[in-house]
Amino acid sequence: MRGLLISGTASGVGKTTVALAIMAGLRRRGLAVQPLKCGPDFLDTGHHTRICGRKARNLDTWMLSEEANRSVLRDTARGTDVLVVEGMMGLFDGKSGNTEAGSTAEISKLLKLPVVLVVDAAKTARSIAAVVLGFEMFDPELQLAGVILNRVATERHYEMLRAAIETTCRTKILGWLPRDQTIAIPERHLGLQGAAESAIGDDAAIDTLAALAEKFFDLDRLLELECGLDLNEDQDFGGRRSQSEEGVRIGVPSDHAFSFYYEDNLDLLREQGAEIVWFSPLHDRCLPTGLDGLYLGEDIPNFMQKS
Repeated sequence: MRGLLISGTASGVGKTTVALAIMAGLRRRGLAVQPLKCGPDFLDTGHHTRICGRKARNLDTWMLSEEANRSVLRDTARGTDVLVVEGMMGLFDGKSGNTEAGSTAEISKLLKLPVVLVVDAAKTARSIAAVVLGFEMFDPELQLAGVILNRVATERHYEMLRAAIETTCRTKILGWLPRDQTIAIPERHLGLQGAAESAIGDDAAIDTLAALAEKFFDLDRLLELECGLDLNEDQDFGGRRSQSEEGVRIGVPSDHAFSFYYEDNLDLLREQGAEIVWFSPLHDRCLPTGLDGLYLGEDIPNFMQKS
């Protein structure tokens, strides 16, 4: 299975923008792209879903077992041409300063996903090679497949960066992006602005991201990267149960005030025979009829900020 993991040297280096551009570029080529996100993140997954037209899933070694993470990847790989996973924080950032537990690097090694490292190239030149070299050497067991340079000022700036990296590092440059405010996603509490608030997933924005990927990324080489995990194994990590014969109707609000959900939790409800009934507390005058319960995934601080 073709697959890769987009990580960064730190938070805020543009890995979400790079990941979305890759997803849009691959979709433009007619591929079925399955997006995934490392960590307990509700915001980036919303953008992934809008770009790819497939529900994004979460991988998380903080709250899920190793086999649970493998199962999530195997389940999402069905009917997929390529897996694109976005990391969290910096590549090696996790539970503590002396272990990889909970980090993107841990997920990469667990699921045998090659890493494409996003580096913020703004206000740097030859020094960028020291950064890339440090990530190369920090964990020899990690499969560092390439680097993408973000916020590059000019073509001349890129050539200087390229020369520094190619003469010092083994890691291949797989692309770069210029500074472009039209594709920047505004930040807010808990991270980036959510998909419901942003225009990043509309047709024009997707076309812009896809065009940038075709122009500035080596998509052919990115498509050569493969997930080394055996995705054909049929294993049950104990999180799935047979569907109940007795159905219930669960109301799930979805709008600016309620938007934080893990798709796997909704799947578990469906597998127990639940019918998910979507509604909007902000726009609907009353609850849907015949509900047996409510499942609330709130984003109240953001709603209050907007009102």
